[in-house]
Amino acid sequence: MGNPARIVKAIGTVARKGDDLRGHAGIEDRPHRRSCLVDVPAAIEPVTRGQLEALPAPARPTGAPRAKAARDDERFPDTPAGVRAWLEARGVDVKGERRNGDKTLLLLGRCPVNPEIVSTGGSDIAVLVGDDGKLAYCNKHNRGRDYTWHDLRHAIDPDHAARPAAAPGVDLSVLLAGSVPARSRRGGAADASVDDPGPLPGEMLRVPGFIGEMMDHCLATAPYPNPTLAFCGALALQALLAGRKVRDAGDNRTNLYLLGLAHSASGKDWPRKVNTKVLHAVGLADRLGERFASGEGLQDALLATPAMLFQTDEVDTLLESMKRARDGRSESIMATLLTMYSASNSVFPMRRRAGTPEPGVIDQPCLVLFGTAIPNHYYAALSERMLTNGLFARMIVLESGRRGRGQEPGVIDPPGRVLETAAWWAGLRAGPGNLADAHPVPRTVPHTDEAGRLLVELREHAEARYAEAEARCDAVATTVWGRVGENARKLALLYAVSENHETPRIDARGVRWASGLILHQTQRMLFMADSYAAQGEFDELALRLLRKLREAEGRGLPHSVLLKRMKLDAKTFRQVVETLVERGDIEVVTVPRAGSAQRAYRLAHEVKPDGETSHGGEM
Repeated sequence: MGNPARIVKAIGTVARKGDDLRGHAGIEDRPHRRSCLVDVPAAIEPVTRGQLEALPAPARPTGAPRAKAARDDERFPDTPAGVRAWLEARGVDVKGERRNGDKTLLLLGRCPVNPEIVSTGGSDIAVLVGDDGKLAYCNKHNRGRDYTWHDLRHAIDPDHAARPAAAPGVDLSVLLAGSVPARSRRGGAADASVDDPGPLPGEMLRVPGFIGEMMDHCLATAPYPNPTLAFCGALALQALLAGRKVRDAGDNRTNLYLLGLAHSASGKDWPRKVNTKVLHAVGLADRLGERFASGEGLQDALLATPAMLFQTDEVDTLLESMKRARDGRSESIMATLLTMYSASNSVFPMRRRAGTPEPGVIDQPCLVLFGTAIPNHYYAALSERMLTNGLFARMIVLESGRRGRGQEPGVIDPPGRVLETAAWWAGLRAGPGNLADAHPVPRTVPHTDEAGRLLVELREHAEARYAEAEARCDAVATTVWGRVGENARKLALLYAVSENHETPRIDARGVRWASGLILHQTQRMLFMADSYAAQGEFDELALRLLRKLREAEGRGLPHSVLLKRMKLDAKTFRQVVETLVERGDIEVVTVPRAGSAQRAYRLAHEVKPDGETSHGGEM
């Protein structure tokens, strides 16, 4: 039939041609066979004008307007790249993509276990998008049901004003709960953990005894003295010298992962040279390392020398390769770093190799890292996985700020007291007999009653912050706050052995110093990671725009100025701005001026000067 609409009409409606009015009734329901054309004329009966006027008005549909066929968010193009940008703009971790004929498969994050929705053990989410953007659905592995793009959007952004109504009986909120980070970001005031405490105060970089003396020597001879880097170098050297030889009452050891952030040509190499000179002078040059290319190589080095100090420059390059690499080499590095940190008071079993029936173990490995990097590059190299798997929480990150005033460099000739203390540590035997190096028995450093009470208070404070972050489903904050107590105890132990290496004792002063440093740096690390660590290309642009506003005077910039500083085309800039406005991170401000009003952007929750008005996201 060329035009079925000429005879197939909605029941209860009327067709008119001249004065001939005919109503449309339903044909008898015959599920066992189709209706034939001969049945149709009998179902059509003439209708008078009076009967027409008596017909009730057709009911209008209620509820939300019907959504478009593909997506009703016009800010992103109807392409797989547009879908990916939409997902990343809302914090969804897009792990990868691959082609499937004329469609693109986007693989999202892992889901929590829910017997109602996913198979046991959890599953990833795959979104299949056509090149024309017209076909998009969510496919759960090991299940036979498909979900439309609107179902997926409703699960990710249920409060969106323009979202379509979800299909009856379909609820993906639990399915995507593990893929959408819920932590407050981008300068919002909802989460106090992202407040910026500023750089570490200079007085917190002073530790009496060996660490202070090493710092003074480094600062006196460096071409560009840098207190932060000198402190990191001295602390790392003390951690190595006391490694596998002392512990506190909780069996915490001195192994640390330190990272000093400084810009180029600010003297990052000088503390490393000073440490190298000291270790060579006391016969411990074999405990130095520079770079490690794989986790297996790091394990082999510690098997030969269980206590080692790796001084690595450009840590951001290593992290960037771990972030983007697809091979197992980077995975082994990350796994080894995580495990070695926790195995310092235990044993690390070596991997089995062909021809080696007994691979052996590393008894109480002490891996100390002293890395340096450029601030922006380091935080930008972090991935969501690094922020939540514990690597970020294990690091103590210190920023050096501006480069110091230059001076005439001196000769690296450590003072006698420094060499004497380092030699004392080198000759200390951790346990009786000739097996002290292979199976040491570290000395236990006691603490005073007041120091013990302060450590308990710090633990309770960290537990409270952990519970707050857990209630917000903030995976990054829970990971970082979970390591606060352990890191503070390590620093308090190092303070004690630096102050008095022969008869150390953890006192209240050392605990207050360690607690203040760790709490300050925890806040600073969370703020910087929140400002720099992106989950995709679009998220990176959004974070960069927020940083431009945060660094500007008054935390706001005119439209033209911000566009120039972002160095983006107008279309991409508009997409980023509109997304941030809808997320509530920034607001559009109209500033009156001579002629026409000026449009500007300001971080949300900021106080506006008189004369400014703000409005929604209509650009």
